[in-house]
Amino acid sequence: MSDNITEVRSPDISIHPPTAFVAANLRRILPDWHSDDIWIVIFLQRSQFPLTTTNDIIEQEKNRLCDRFLEFAQPVAQQLNSQGWMTDIIYPPSGYPLLSQPGEINHSDALTVATSLNLSLQKGPCTIVIHPQWGTAVYPSVLISSAPPDEINKAIDFAGYRVAPTHKPHR
Repeated sequence: MSDNITEVRSPDISIHPPTAFVAANLRRILPDWHSDDIWIVIFLQRSQFPLTTTNDIIEQEKNRLCDRFLEFAQPVAQQLNSQGWMTDIIYPPSGYPLLSQPGEINHSDALTVATSLNLSLQKGPCTIVIHPQWGTAVYPSVLISSAPPDEINKAIDFAGYRVAPTHKPHR
C-alpha cells in the first residue's frame, strides 16, 4: 500500500461516555439539548503527515480528513436524528456543532479524545493528540448523541463503517 495523499485508510471509531468536562459543560456546548444521557463517538483518522506544523500541504490534508469525517458523520447524525435521538456533529476546525445552536464555549475534540482513550496531548497553536501507533499523524473528530450505543452502532453500520472491536462502550 502506498503512502500518497489519496490513499484511503480505515478510521478507528469508538463510542464512549462523555468526559467529565463535556458532562459538566454540555449546556454551554449544546445549549438547546435537554438530555444529560449522552455518548461520544470518536472518529480517528490516520494522516499522511504529522499534524504538528502548519503549511499548505498540512492544511490540505486536514481539509481532506475533515471532509471524510463529515461524509461519515452526516448520515449517522441524520439516521439518529430521524429516530428522535439528539445527535450533533462537532465541526473539527471550530469545535462548534453543525446541527445545533452553538453554545458559549466550543468543544475540544483533542481533549475529549485524549481523555476518553487515555492518550497524551502535544500543546501548541493547535492541541495535537499523540496516537500510540500513528504519533501526531492523527486527525480526531467527534459526534455527540443521546442515542444508546446499540442505536449508534446501527447508524454507523448504516453509514458503511464499523466500531473498532477493541472499543466496547461502557459507563
